[in-house]
Amino acid sequence: MVLRSVALKYMAQFDVVRFNDFPSLKRLLWCGEVLPAPTLILLDAALAGSRFHKTCTVPTETTIASSYYTVPSCPENENSQIPIGKACEGEQLLVLDESLQTGFRRSCRRLVYRWGWAESGYWRAPEKTKSVFLDHTQHGRIYKTVIWRELAKTA
Repeated sequence: MVLRSVALKYMAQFDVVRFNDFPSLKRLLWCGEVLPAPTLILLDAALAGSRFHKTCTVPTETTIASSYYTVPSCPENENSQIPIGKACEGEQLLVLDESLQTGFRRSCRRLVYRWGWAESGYWRAPEKTKSVFLDHTQHGRIYKTVIWRELAKTA
């Protein structure tokens, strides 16, 4: 079963999936935005026997999976964050500061994607395109996500 993370969130929120609804399900894969830990906790309890969980992060603007992560076990704490994982082949995940520079002078970082192909931007929205699809002097064409991460200074 592969679902968008927003669909899984609503399924868990509205108690759509009941215990043992999918007895033959062996793995759960989701794509899209970051899946909140409480959603995975609720679904894990309902989907008994499904022990392989994999997430693929898909920025809405790109419509392709940009990163992946295999969840080793269901989070025990609702405040846990499920990592976005590693970049898919042919892509890079960059973590830059507020001024889109590398280095770890600050603890809060913005996630940026870089592809081997050029992304043209938003259809008929040049100002919006200019604000997030950037030609970075060091990294080339990048997409500036809305995802911020708190990182340790040693990260």
